[in-house]
Amino acid sequence: MSAHTGVPGVLGAVVGAVLGARIIGDGNGRYLAGALSGTVSAVIAQTAANQLSRRDGVEVIVRTDSGRQVVVTQDADQQFVSGEQLFLVSGAGGYRLTH
Repeated sequence: MSAHTGVPGVLGAVVGAVLGARIIGDGNGRYLAGALSGTVSAVIAQTAANQLSRRDGVEVIVRTDSGRQVVVTQDADQQFVSGEQLFLVSGAGGYRLTH
């Protein structure tokens, strides 16, 4: 589940509302408790999903041999040194740098 789709928050809200309505309160108060627990569950689930989907990244400005400048943003899974010769790989997701 991607954190950006809001799906974790919606699922958290539904689960929290159902559990809150069944466990907390009596009569009409249990529906209010269910709604409140659903909202709190949604916020917690969405925050957790956002934190778990975070990754370190780098942004590199590359000057090609032809003099063109390209800005590449990618995961920080490789270390680059200024002035180092790199390969600029083009794909469906944009550009990527590699050694």
